[in-house]
Amino acid sequence: MEVYTFSARPLPLSTSMGVVGVPVKRTVAPTKPKPFNLLADQRVAIKAERRKQMIKADQKRWREAATFRARPNIVTFREPFRPRIENHASQVNFDQLKRTREALRAVMEQERLWEEKQMEKVAVAKLRREQVHKAQPIRCYRELEPKAEIQITVPQSPRFLH
Repeated sequence: MEVYTFSARPLPLSTSMGVVGVPVKRTVAPTKPKPFNLLADQRVAIKAERRKQMIKADQKRWREAATFRARPNIVTFREPFRPRIENHASQVNFDQLKRTREALRAVMEQERLWEEKQMEKVAVAKLRREQVHKAQPIRCYRELEPKAEIQITVPQSPRFLH
């Protein structure tokens, strides 16, 4: 028996020199994604930034409000308040105007009381006119005749003890 020997066929000329009439295959680089921005993401980021700023501002205000700052004592150095009395004539005019108003108010009150009395008198007179007694006529009904067929019941007292 003879040992088998391998013998390869020679390569065709087309592979060593390239295929005639077929263009060279170009390899495309893999896709490189570009970063993109959504409007919603931008709005959320802006709102988050504003919220952080508002929180910081609120915290700052609370800290400032919590710290005690006393004002300087000015009251002990000032002169006490004294009202100025310059227009004595205006005070007189005011008092006179006040008296005239009080007099007018008293006159108006008297007129109001007088009108109330008059209204009350008119109301009483009207009530008296309306409440005059008027006799009611006697009503006439037809006469009822007793039925002759039925006897009238004779009353008797009950006899409980016998």
